[in-house]
Amino acid sequence: MNATVIEVARNAGQAAETAGSAREKAQDGAGTVGKVVTGMNDVQKQTNQLKSDMALLGKQAEDIGRIMTVITDIADQTNLWRSMPPSRPPARATPGAASPLWPTKCASWPKRP
Repeated sequence: MNATVIEVARNAGQAAETAGSAREKAQDGAGTVGKVVTGMNDVQKQTNQLKSDMALLGKQAEDIGRIMTVITDIADQTNLWRSMPPSRPPARATPGAASPLWPTKCASWPKRP
């Protein structure tokens, strides 16, 4: 019976050591899980920032596209003007005569003294 008590005590000691080792491993695992959760939170923050930056970049790209459209329209209009035949230079105005830009009435106004 004495041998049985000693055997039970030895088994209890081994069980206590095993339980202590299991507790340490569980605590290490909990620390690792905590680090993983922190890392995941950091990734989520960076992802949200990236999403915001990409939305801003998309808006800026649309604005640049609108500016490029205006520049292209101006260039097309300039090329259209360049392809037109040259017009006659305007005739010199003769003093006292009516001009197409001024009504005839203006030509007949009295001159200043």
